[in-house]
Amino acid sequence: MLGALGLVVVPTVLVCALTGFLQVGFRLAPKALEADPNKLNPFKGMQRLFSLRGLVRTALSMAKIASITAAAATVAWLHVDDIARVGTSELGPLLAAVGVVVLRTAVAALTVILVLGALDALFQRLQNERDLRMTPAEVKEEHRLTEGDPQVRARIRAVQREFAMRRMMSDVPKATVVVTNPTHYAVAVRYERAEVAGTRTAPVVVAKGVDHLAQKIKDVARAHGVTCHEDVPLARALYARVRVGQEIPEELYAAVAAVLATVYRLEGAGAFSA
Repeated sequence: MLGALGLVVVPTVLVCALTGFLQVGFRLAPKALEADPNKLNPFKGMQRLFSLRGLVRTALSMAKIASITAAAATVAWLHVDDIARVGTSELGPLLAAVGVVVLRTAVAALTVILVLGALDALFQRLQNERDLRMTPAEVKEEHRLTEGDPQVRARIRAVQREFAMRRMMSDVPKATVVVTNPTHYAVAVRYERAEVAGTRTAPVVVAKGVDHLAQKIKDVARAHGVTCHEDVPLARALYARVRVGQEIPEELYAAVAAVLATVYRLEGAGAFSA
């Protein structure tokens, strides 16, 4: 009899433990044992009871009771003849018959508990994922804290662009020539000849722009006596291929050298040193 009881109790304990593990994993919660006056608050209890989580738990508990009762009744009905002979059986056959009925009832009940426990675990996991999911406002706030305020970053970028623009325009008076297209593109190029620089260097683009900015570059250049030279293909090539502060590539040396030679000749500064 004790053996049959053990076959019922041990699997029951294991199934209950497995169900709890599937729901929340292995987790120690000593705070659950602490005294909490809120647990005695009837209003809090009613809120928990009539919440979605509470209603699902209540429905699962009722389903467990109903299913276990139905399983026990089914097993008893299948062994109704054995139960009817209990009163006339000897002790040995009686215990064996009772053990079979109890064991099969336990197996049926444990199967029901395991299935309902799996459904409960799935529901709890979905609920936890939904609870952890952030609202759009929370996502926006987290992005602001991690990436910085978009308005502040936009203001910083605007200040950086303005500073870069002013620095570029301040280099226009130092240019040797401004190559134009003539209306849409303007590229300011500076070249320091060997006797000035001490070493041979390539021409450098010190400023460039299109449309309104191109016109502004030309105005500043003329105001400071810098020659503006019209060369449509070269202006487009320099604008597209050379960044501000970068030396011109070798394949444009000849074209730029021709422009510089023209500028030096016009200014009476002597021939261009290749």
